[in-house]
Amino acid sequence: MRAPAWNLWGYLETVRGNKGGFRLARPANAIRLGEVIRRTEEGFELVECFDADTNTCPLIEKCKLSIALRRALEAFLAVLDGITLADITTNGNDLLTVLDLQLPPASGRVPGVVGPTVRPAPAQPR
Repeated sequence: MRAPAWNLWGYLETVRGNKGGFRLARPANAIRLGEVIRRTEEGFELVECFDADTNTCPLIEKCKLSIALRRALEAFLAVLDGITLADITTNGNDLLTVLDLQLPPASGRVPGVVGPTVRPAPAQPR
């Protein structure tokens, strides 16, 4: 997924300049994962009959499995609707440590622009 799409959807805004980058366009607690998943993922047709345009299943009128699967998909997305970006980023420092990343120094950065940078490899002895 490219950043311009995230910008158009109102998740990110760009900051121009040599110290620019991008930042959230809305507070993290206002961005629901269900909304993001619906916009960024394709193929929620778990079974053929979910897509009326391509369905050829002869059981469509009598099948109870498709009803259960549709309810399961709705439940899955409902759970994600209850989770915000803020909810899943409260352990950001732990995640950066596991990924061996660090935030850039605060000085010299545009306020509000955050993004991990790769920690430089230790100098090798000669």
